[in-house]
Amino acid sequence: MGDRWIPPGQGKEFGGATQWVFDKIGETPAYMALFQGRFPARSAIEHGAVDTDRIYEDQLRKCGIEIHFYPIEANGLEARERGVDVAIAAHIMHDVFTYKPNTIVLVSGDQDMVPLVRMVRRLGIKVILAGAEFDRTTQKGRKKHVATSSALISASSSHFMIVSE
Repeated sequence: MGDRWIPPGQGKEFGGATQWVFDKIGETPAYMALFQGRFPARSAIEHGAVDTDRIYEDQLRKCGIEIHFYPIEANGLEARERGVDVAIAAHIMHDVFTYKPNTIVLVSGDQDMVPLVRMVRRLGIKVILAGAEFDRTTQKGRKKHVATSSALISASSSHFMIVSE
């Protein structure tokens, strides 16, 4: 069973992220990155998200977290990220062969990450999964339950769940 962690930034500063990772894996992370879908500027402005997004990004960058954005395509009631999963896999495999880390911490809940996690583990690298489970409301006002894939949890070396206060 995984641990529970309340992430820094829940009304506090993000700086605790690096220390938490150190405490969890016993070494200072050499590299931390966020891969995220992003709505076009016009859509973000219409939903009043620009200021909040920029503050969040600034806080992450101050912690040394590199941010990679990929476009979100809106089609009717559905919005889908394009290219994020492939980008994560490409970056991790690059890092595995270039830097030869002992441990990778993956923050995801997506079952599409299972083949990546299995491959990295076959190469002898520990994969710690940071997952989550929560309810949220979409921009269209619909309720959505988000949960980490049980297959992804099983594929990982160990896991913990990110919870909000």
